[in-house]
Formats: sequence, C-alpha cells, structure tokens
Amino acid sequence: MEDIQARITKASRFVSALVFSGGEPTLQPEAIKTLARYAASLSLAVGLETNGFGMDIVSDMLDEGILDKVFMDIKAPVDDPVLYGKVIGLDEKKGAEAAKNAVLTLNKCLDADIEVEIRTTVFRGLIGKDEISRIGQYLEKYPQVSYAIQQGVPENTLNLKHIEIFSRDELLEMVKAIDTKHLRQIRICTIDNGNERI
Repeated sequence: MEDIQARITKASRFVSALVFSGGEPTLQPEAIKTLARYAASLSLAVGLETNGFGMDIVSDMLDEGILDKVFMDIKAPVDDPVLYGKVIGLDEKKGAEAAKNAVLTLNKCLDADIEVEIRTTVFRGLIGKDEISRIGQYLEKYPQVSYAIQQGVPENTLNLKHIEIFSRDELLEMVKAIDTKHLRQIRICTIDNGNERI
C-alpha cells in the first residue's frame, strides 16, 4: 500500500484523477477505499470502473465523499436475466442479481449527483443492435448519464475468439437504434478510432 501511495503522490503532479479499474475493483473494498481517501487528500478526483455488483462499496465511498465519477458496465438489457447471466458467464439467477445490482448502483450514484458513464461492450451473437436498442430505451429515464458502446475484442476473451468483431459502421448503426436526445452524451469506442463522440 505504501508503494502504491508513493506512486500516486509522484503522479499527482501530472494528473487530476485516480481511476480504479480491474477486473472488478470492488472485490478489494478496503484497498480501494484506503487509496481513494489518499487520492482525495491530494485533491485528486476519484473514478471507479465497475460492473455495479459491489453496490455496498460504491455506497460507502459515496457516503464518505471519496468518489467523483463512476464508469459502469451494463452488460445486457437489465430486464433479461437469462441474457445477463449468459454475458457474465453465469446462470439466470446470477444474471438477475447482477442486473439488479447494476440498477441499484446506478440509482445510488445519480442520487449522490456524481457523473456516471454507462458502458456496454458488444460481441456478435451476444449483444448487438437489438440489445443496444433495449438498453438505450432503459437509459432514456436517465438523461444525465453518458453512454458508450464499446467494440468487444474476441481475442481477449476465453470463449469468443472465433467470432467476427463488429465494425465501426456496425457500431454506428447501433447508435441509430437509440434515441440519443435523451442522453447527455453518446460515444463509440473502437480499436482503430478510439473514443468517438457521436
């Protein structure tokens, strides 16, 4: 922990925020809370990339005032526990639990009035245009959030290496399936073009 804090101190001259990513960083709750407090003491903003499953940890950080922005994965339509479970590699029961926690975490963050970016990573045969449209419809009631559709990279997965990656044009078609006027910002993220605001 001392080594990490020393690195944060050294970097704090050049950066304005510390962002926890993973895996799932809320699986190490005491470590991220300790480091978030430390970053806040250096006047750094604190961000968290999460799947929303560690809602209690997010809630603790919000209550303590050591969390400024959340980047949260919504992996599938939240009203489809079977698909949600499939995307996370678990069963329908766990899919329902994961979707529920993502929604609760989103609401907790918005109640705390912090910035939230929702992200969905798309993989052919799992999450595509129809699913993005359904997620977009769900997000219409949250006009303060940003939404990013990310190009999934099959070679970085265990079981999807054989599928064809979605093209940039296909991601743009997915955006057309969303009523974008209800969202603060929408982006696509591809290997070749990086982040593009639409």
